[in-house]
Amino acid sequence: MNRGIKIVGVFTGVVVIGLLVFAFRPQGNDVIRLGDLIVSKPKGKFSYKVMIVWGGLDYANPDWMLSQVPQNVLDGYLLIFAPHNKEMSSIQNTVLPYFNKDSISVSSWSLVGFSAGAKQVQKNYSSDYKFAGLIDPSTNSKLANKSYGNNTVMSYDLGNWNSYKGVKGSLPTLAQNISSGGGFSENINQSHKDFVRDFFNRHIR
Repeated sequence: MNRGIKIVGVFTGVVVIGLLVFAFRPQGNDVIRLGDLIVSKPKGKFSYKVMIVWGGLDYANPDWMLSQVPQNVLDGYLLIFAPHNKEMSSIQNTVLPYFNKDSISVSSWSLVGFSAGAKQVQKNYSSDYKFAGLIDPSTNSKLANKSYGNNTVMSYDLGNWNSYKGVKGSLPTLAQNISSGGGFSENINQSHKDFVRDFFNRHIR
């Protein structure tokens, strides 16, 4: 009887300690600048879901992209914000030494791109990524005709590309290839600038 009470007591103590560690873990996010990259890292985590986020032209730089991401996503992912033309190899050469130095463990990789930056997602697409997000993306016939799988989500407004005939002509092909591969594509009526916050709110979990 006493032995049973002791076991229950030890188990209860372990649970309580675990709950206290969880409750008092550091809150918020660390924001680190690595050259032209911005890294947002949740505090109090041991393993991270990593998402690389490419912005667009002009206003849609890494700082602006960071400002569009809701707190629940900031809390759930280690986010790497990159300029639209930053190559994947260059990003890896910058962040992987930082990951090693800080003993950062990666549980999954995802790619997201907005506007011109979405071309980087298309160029580097693989079914091995947990998630591939295309936010009102720029594209071309070569990228649109690639194969995309069920890890791909695209949200766009064809009307936003009226002044860019090559992009507008290729977007329906891209949408069709995403859908035929088991991914999700939607053509919605929304201003270009409003897409980023909306996409993160509705499609990133």
